[in-house]
Amino acid sequence: MTAADTNAPLSAPQLSQPWSATQLADARRPAEVAPPPAGMAVQTGGFVDPARRYRVLAPLGRGGMGEVVLAEDTLLRRHVAVKWALSHATLRLLGEARVAATLEHGGVVPVYDAGETSEGVPYYVMRVIRGRTLASALRAADADRDALCRHVRDAAWAVAYAHQRGVIHRDLKPANLLIGEHGDTQVGDWGLALAAEDIDPAAPPAPVGTPGYVAPEVRAGGAPDACSDVFSLGKTLAEAAGAGAAPDLLAIIRRATTTAPDDRYPDAAAFARDVDAYLRGARVDAYAYPPVELARRFWRAFKWPIVIVALALSVALAALVSGWIGAATQRDRATAAEQRAQA
Repeated sequence: MTAADTNAPLSAPQLSQPWSATQLADARRPAEVAPPPAGMAVQTGGFVDPARRYRVLAPLGRGGMGEVVLAEDTLLRRHVAVKWALSHATLRLLGEARVAATLEHGGVVPVYDAGETSEGVPYYVMRVIRGRTLASALRAADADRDALCRHVRDAAWAVAYAHQRGVIHRDLKPANLLIGEHGDTQVGDWGLALAAEDIDPAAPPAPVGTPGYVAPEVRAGGAPDACSDVFSLGKTLAEAAGAGAAPDLLAIIRRATTTAPDDRYPDAAAFARDVDAYLRGARVDAYAYPPVELARRFWRAFKWPIVIVALALSVALAALVSGWIGAATQRDRATAAEQRAQA
């Protein structure tokens, strides 16, 4: 959660005890729990737990599942983001925290702490990303398109790590990609994420996500997988690229967002590699280059090695010719001398 993207003011429940192992295990079960009682407000500036550890400083945002505030961790003397569940999403917030905590990657917002309020509402504590979302960056009039594409690539590497761990995000979009004040990129909001092992293709979960970013097979009731996350990344890359994107970048977007899952990149890692190749000026796997373009790219990539080799060959050839001429001259002189001696 970024400290720059804020919404309406929020109230804070009292934070108290840590989750039990049973609660963490229940986070992956498709059961519901009773909604917490209302009226859990603590004024901004006050300590929000009996241990006086987390003090609310300012609201950060509110989503469909929970509320987030900027807080001060008085024990470690740092700012953190505290998120707690809305009444209808208690179990989902437990799952989000558990999934995010297992993804120890620089591109995933780290979880610091978790617990349960005195009213029985789960919460967790995470790093504050000081900056903005990719969605906010896209609205900037002077947006650097290549820089935006780099953020999508970096996010794709984080999603690739999740895929390797068997986790499907299911809600990738510009609003969930966080850009730090130093240019770092992190993927947030894992509230809809599922472990691939828990997805039954014969009885897939109900379609969720943000319209426009959900893969067509998921919209049709199919099971989400790594390819459906790739579709969402491709849609996000299309927004980052903007109008007038280069042909090879457009080819990446087309492969990532094609209707047939089998024709897409198989996972986020393959997608990230092609985007990285584009950003480095290397050959993109998704694009069929014309011969002239291949020759131009080959020259651009290997110009100096070619020049050095050409110069070396020129020097070697000059030395060979010079040696041949010298040897011929010596031979002619010897022949002339022998002819004079015989005369």
